[in-house]
Amino acid sequence: MMHQRISKKFLTYFFILILLTTIFNKTLFQSNLFEFKNVEINGLDSNELIYLSKKINDLKIKNIFFSNEEILKNTLDSYSLIEKYYVFKNYPSSLKISVYKTKFIAKLSINGEFFFIGTNGKLIKNFSNKNNLPFIFGNPTNEDILKLYSIVLNSKFKFQGLKNLFFYKSGRWDIETLSGVIVKLPRENLSNILNDIFILDASNNSNNNIIDARVPNQVILYD
Repeated sequence: MMHQRISKKFLTYFFILILLTTIFNKTLFQSNLFEFKNVEINGLDSNELIYLSKKINDLKIKNIFFSNEEILKNTLDSYSLIEKYYVFKNYPSSLKISVYKTKFIAKLSINGEFFFIGTNGKLIKNFSNKNNLPFIFGNPTNEDILKLYSIVLNSKFKFQGLKNLFFYKSGRWDIETLSGVIVKLPRENLSNILNDIFILDASNNSNNNIIDARVPNQVILYD
């Protein structure tokens, strides 16, 4: 009988303790101690930093514990300059965000407006002068461009050595090198063909202006 009374008292005290702890924690987390005060962003230039800081401040994060992480993630994901990022909660009241910017790979015009496309697959408004990037003609999708970029990156050719890229509705590309040589590519087996053409172009002493590799197992040179 005595044992039952002790058990009931223990349970009563235990639940009171849980209740008080819950109330205390809720009060603590909602106190000014954890009120969101600032965000530190690394990896951006000054104008980019001002822009992103304003976007985050507009979210009106009130508390570092109760901040809506999905909204913050959407804000960072929507910024086209960002390739990847890491968010750290700096307790008790600030965020630290490390940003890695995308690499610009080409330029293109859409409805009269000029854009860059980054390695993150996003379009970025032309806000700086980068004349060393190839210009894209035609209407490829972002996926088409990234696929070609990956193939060129893994060949002996380099994107920095290309002047223009021409995309056709059939899904085929032509590339123009900085030296003015136009290479007509097939749709398939581009990696091996690019390496063969690179070697051929490097050893070409006849100054051919067009290299046509569209026909399987053939490379045709034109002046």
